Amino acid sequence: TLECNGADNQAIADAWNQQNIDDLTVCPSDDCDVDATYSVTSDYDFGNLVSTCGLAGTITVTYTVSDDCGNSATVTITLTLEDTTPPDLSGCDITNQTVECDGDNNETIADQWNADNIAALEACVTDSCDMDFSGQVTSDYSYSNIVTTCGLGGDITAIYTITDDCGNPSTITLILTIEDTTPPDISNCRVTSPTLDCGSGAEATADAWHAANIAALQSCSTDLCN
Repeated sequence: TLECNGADNQAIADAWNQQNIDDLTVCPSDDCDVDATYSVTSDYDFGNLVSTCGLAGTITVTYTVSDDCGNSATVTITLTLEDTTPPDLSGCDITNQTVECDGDNNETIADQWNADNIAALEACVTDSCDMDFSGQVTSDYSYSNIVTTCGLGGDITAIYTITDDCGNPSTITLILTIEDTTPPDISNCRVTSPTLDCGSGAEATADAWHAANIAALQSCSTDLCN
């Protein structure tokens, strides 16, 4: 049993077959032919590979060993090319991301982030025994998993699992941070600086002006993340 190595599988199998022939040429014994030169043939053909998963599979070969008198013995051997190596993510440049909070659009932004991560992983992952990762990336992403930090901002953690054709998984955990760095918008607020008459009621007038400003700013200011 040998590890699958994609494009090198045939070379691996060819070498295995040749080693078997070399060994069978010298290892038999024969009471009637003590210095025999054994003839070894096989029905080996890499085209006989029976696929198991990905580029892995098995090849069964029958070897025939003949002595000088034409007597022959046979042995049947199976080579298994197996894949126990998980997908390689070392070539993937996918990291945590921070985006600006956008209120009602936050879920759409997060959904797209998740979809983009899946597409990027399908394109960047490598595996010598699995050449195509289309549809083999899953995630536990859900917008409802957002952990609120302030306003409508928060963090979403998603675990992505990349599984090759032979069932070997690799995982990567990514975090989307939705942050609010934008101050409230008061461009539509009409709060002015009035001139008031001085008098005994000036303090009450000023207090009322102050309270009115606060109320007006609370109602006129806008903020996508609050």
